Amino acid sequence: MAKRHLDSRLLEKLLQGQISPAEVKELAWHLVEVCPDCAQTVEFDGATSADSEVETLPASMAARDGGRQGDDETEISFARVRERLQGTIVLLHQQRVAAPALLKELDAHPIERQRMLVCNKARFWTLPVAELLLDRAWHLGYEEPDRAQTVAELAAEVVDSIGPTSFGDEVLNDLRARSWAYRGNFHRIASDYRSAEEAFKRAEAFHARGTGDLLEQARIFGLRSTLCRALSRFEEARDLLQKAIHI
Repeated sequence: MAKRHLDSRLLEKLLQGQISPAEVKELAWHLVEVCPDCAQTVEFDGATSADSEVETLPASMAARDGGRQGDDETEISFARVRERLQGTIVLLHQQRVAAPALLKELDAHPIERQRMLVCNKARFWTLPVAELLLDRAWHLGYEEPDRAQTVAELAAEVVDSIGPTSFGDEVLNDLRARSWAYRGNFHRIASDYRSAEEAFKRAEAFHARGTGDLLEQARIFGLRSTLCRALSRFEEARDLLQKAIHI
């Protein structure tokens, strides 16, 4: 199953100072949380400090247009990339380290208190907290679908509290899509097929407004196929599963 890798044109926009703050944060999120391969491709270590020595983009990224650029131009300074990304990269690492303790803090309270905390306390408004909640919901799904549903809803409340100014709507919509896909699957497990259909429709709508992440798309196709099988729509289930496999 393929990952959506970074478009080198996005990096070129960054180098030229033509990238928006939301795109910078999307790029940082991709490097830190989504795709270590891309971080390696651009020779970026998110854990390093802002005053590390200057790096360069490799030739594969700098000369994507068939090698038309000369050797000197291939060695594009990566200093500006680091300068734009460093603050967000460091913040994401700090949030990722803090997320397990924040989840443990939530666990000490009943669900209504948890909802109040994630809606009113900014320390919970991070993408790593939302991802940990979604991971927990997924692992609860088959044994405790009702509880899993509640945890997935809590993750969605965290995402909504983060707000688009932090990372842009596209990144947040990826997590909203995942939350709704999980909820659709939990409804399917509980034999609430009408609610499952609605949840998957919402998952697809959010994915269409997201970053285009292929893994999120494959996840939706795969989970929807299980619903179609449950409804005896076997041809549709097969088609969806084939789409998921070929992404």
